Amino acid sequence: MSTIYFAAAVRDNGGGLVIGTELVPEKVAQARANLREAGLEAFAEIREGDALQTLQEPLGAIDMVLLDGWKDLYLPIIRMLGPQVRPGGVVIGDNIFTFKRDLAPYVAYMQDPANGFRSSTLHLADGTEFSVRM
Repeated sequence: MSTIYFAAAVRDNGGGLVIGTELVPEKVAQARANLREAGLEAFAEIREGDALQTLQEPLGAIDMVLLDGWKDLYLPIIRMLGPQVRPGGVVIGDNIFTFKRDLAPYVAYMQDPANGFRSSTLHLADGTEFSVRM
């Protein structure tokens, strides 16, 4: 669902590309079908496979990263994509309270200014780490 909303926002704001990644082939097929049905396939790409592989190639300047998948991947993914997040770009990590122990290293990394982000944990639903690239 979030990919459709983001793709619609990209379309409505003059263009761009939403890149999603999914491990389960059936979910990939359904996501692509949903984008096609919504007329948004030109604004979103669903990559099939492990995010650490599918997001490896340089993506260019990244405006936003939404982390809402396997919790053990948050930190390795942001270490990989962080250098591509443009100054002022946003990183959102979901379920911070639900998986507090598992996500503690990610939160610590994002809240350490030496890593290039200003970050705060927001008390929204299950916790959201909201970070801005400096």
